[in-house]
Amino acid sequence: MKITIFNGSPRKNGNTASVTSSLMREMEGKASVNEHFLYHLNIKGCLTCGTGTGKDKAMEMIEEIVSSDVVVFASPIYMWKLADSSAALIKLLYSVCRGDDRIADAVENKRTAVILTTDTDENVASDVLVSLRNMCEDMKMRFVGALTIPFADTDKITGAECQNEIKNFASELVK
Repeated sequence: MKITIFNGSPRKNGNTASVTSSLMREMEGKASVNEHFLYHLNIKGCLTCGTGTGKDKAMEMIEEIVSSDVVVFASPIYMWKLADSSAALIKLLYSVCRGDDRIADAVENKRTAVILTTDTDENVASDVLVSLRNMCEDMKMRFVGALTIPFADTDKITGAECQNEIKNFASELVK
């Protein structure tokens, strides 16, 4: 099983990366897991042309989505929104699916999950989560779960309660 994590955080050692690192450790030996840090790929926003033309790194990430059994979008929440790099990839995926039947067919029933970290309560992430669920439904992707870490910081993420949540989330993804 191939699981690909698309991490939109600009910080490779930040809270979102700490969660995805723990998740990857939990899935070790149970799946082939890759993580891509989107911010450092300099993926730009979608022009809604439906082709992805001129977006080489972004289209490489779209192909990673196509070839994965499970896709995990991981992002911090900034000002009630996904990190820009996460939003850019998701918007591009949505647009490309509208113009490319091969990709649209490939993401149909694709198991998709979300990890959201925020420095405030989980309500800040609720609108984002609703939008992502709606996107999955519209693109016929199979939404399999969300892990939201409110008040995310190193102590919380490394604590027993959060690590147990990550372990349970990993178990769901490798089913």
